[in-house]
Amino acid sequence: IAHMVLFGMYFAKTNPEWFAGVYTVEDGFLEVFQAIYLLLVSIICLWRFFKIKEGKSKIFKYSLLAFAGLFFFGFGEEIAWGQRLFSVAAPEFFQQYNTQNDITLHNLKFGDFKVNKIIFGLIIGIIVGVYVLILPFLYRTIGFIQHLVDEFAVPVPKLIHTAFYL
Repeated sequence: IAHMVLFGMYFAKTNPEWFAGVYTVEDGFLEVFQAIYLLLVSIICLWRFFKIKEGKSKIFKYSLLAFAGLFFFGFGEEIAWGQRLFSVAAPEFFQQYNTQNDITLHNLKFGDFKVNKIIFGLIIGIIVGVYVLILPFLYRTIGFIQHLVDEFAVPVPKLIHTAFYL
């Protein structure tokens, strides 16, 4: 991720046309790699689910399945569920309510309510901020939080992750 950010910062400054026309464009370099990363994380979670035999609770194992599903959902949304790959026209609902005429949930707009801005921007932004900035501290200081996090297979960010987030 750090390489992608630094790469983007460099080209935003040195070649803004390439940055806007190739790197950040819809279905461009950045979005394709983001989709690949999301798919890989989903596969890793599935692989861990099937690899774990003993020593972990059912909640831990099923949390891995939930994470696999969550990251696969992100992958599907990034590639518009294969809409452009398979040349599929968006159904009427998505043509009417989707800001990009995609078969995606994150681009839906109902009046002034934009799903991407509220749910995938504000709410997920708050969750990620708490996860990266507050959870590591709570995990180290409150036994109940540590137990809960361990039970649900939630990876705890290390200091380096917090630094990159900031």
